[in-house]
Amino acid sequence: MLMKKKQGKFLRFKRIIAINISCILLLFSGNISAEKSSAKKADSIELSKSSLTVQVDKTKAVKTSGSFSEITICVKDPEIAEAVVSGKRIVVRGKKVGITKIKVKGYDRKKLVAKGKIKVRVEEKQRVIVEDEYALTSIHSGEATFYDPGESCGAACLDDFSSDYFTAAMNTEDYLNGLAGAYIEVTDKDGDVVNVLITDRLPGGVKGDIDLSEKAFESIEPMETGRMDITWRIIALPTDEPVSFMWKPTRSQYWAQVQVRNHRYPILSLEYYDTEKGEFVPLNREEYNYFTAPDGMGGTGPFIFRITDIYGQEIIEENVKMKSNEKPFTGSSNFPVIAPDTEPKSRLRQ
Repeated sequence: MLMKKKQGKFLRFKRIIAINISCILLLFSGNISAEKSSAKKADSIELSKSSLTVQVDKTKAVKTSGSFSEITICVKDPEIAEAVVSGKRIVVRGKKVGITKIKVKGYDRKKLVAKGKIKVRVEEKQRVIVEDEYALTSIHSGEATFYDPGESCGAACLDDFSSDYFTAAMNTEDYLNGLAGAYIEVTDKDGDVVNVLITDRLPGGVKGDIDLSEKAFESIEPMETGRMDITWRIIALPTDEPVSFMWKPTRSQYWAQVQVRNHRYPILSLEYYDTEKGEFVPLNREEYNYFTAPDGMGGTGPFIFRITDIYGQEIIEENVKMKSNEKPFTGSSNFPVIAPDTEPKSRLRQ
């Protein structure tokens, strides 16, 4: 009888153990299915861009919207691109030409609440300057015509300089090679010379052509000539003043455009110092001679800018304020004047 009672207690104990194990397994499987269910039900994460194109060794940022305790990313092919999370931004850098995807997940207290993908296309660096083509000793040939710029600011948006210098429009190919705002010396067939600031673009001209303002044209040739053969070369802007910065009125901490003015030599690149990443970040140059920060520059300034001319000379301007009026902000320095016997080659860079 005692043996039967012990066997009964043992069987009840086994049933309790079995029930507890079943509950644990059910709870565990429930957690797995709940996590799977949660992952399936996760919202689509809000991204400022679902696809982007970036060049090799260049970076672009994608902003995320929403409140997350953690954002994780996974690059499908890290040999093509790499990415890091910086606050609410995902900074993507191109490594080699190709296409890859980045999986983005947003968590709230370790629970997956949103996810999405970014398609990334990495392209070769864009050639902007052909080495030696725009050296100070290089002579370019073309034809000169004239036009009345009127009160238009021209394609390079440099209307404020029309009262200080003769101005001109440059053929599209040379203009888009970074020569907006260049100062050039134009010589006609008789050896007469006029110096002009490039403030506009000549859509119909071929490489080498210059469309002079009426005042510039008639300073070396009668207007009746209409068209003439010329040569031209880049020279230093005759200024003792520092560079200045002109901001677009619609600039903000989320989007900004800024233009460099009064530079002695053509500008190759403009970069701002990103305090979060601890490095200079290049701005995109527009054909209307402004540099764009499509996602802003991390605030409203003051900023640190690095400006590089086509000859590789660099100047760093600190404490550049984002002005709210339509007047330029004056910097503190300018590019050194290059002596003819020490002239560097023009640079081949992005």
